[in-house]
Formats: sequence, structure tokens, C-alpha cells
Amino acid sequence: MAPNDTLSLIWAGIIAIAVFGYVVMDGFDLGIGILFPWIEKGEDRNTAMNTIAPVWD
Repeated sequence: MAPNDTLSLIWAGIIAIAVFGYVVMDGFDLGIGILFPWIEKGEDRNTAMNTIAPVWD
């Protein structure tokens, strides 16, 4: 493996860890956003949105 390949793998790992950390630390509002397309329309969607509405910037 060439030195440039090693450096590329290191940076890919750093970026992957950073993205994973963002997803984990962002918490429930990102989770609601990911699940939103699969939540049935109506009261369930309103409940999901109302749980995160008070803390959105």
C-alpha cells in the first residue's frame, strides 16, 4: 500500500467518525427527520413534530 493510500484511509476514517459523532450527538430531532417519511400522516406525525418543535432553533 502506498503512503498516499494510507493517508487517504486515515482521512476517510476521521471524516466517518466525525459524521457518526454528529448523528449520535444530534439526538432525537435528526431521528425524527429520518423516520418522518415512514410515520403515518395525521396524529402520529403531529405528535412527532410537536416533540421537537420547542427545541428547534
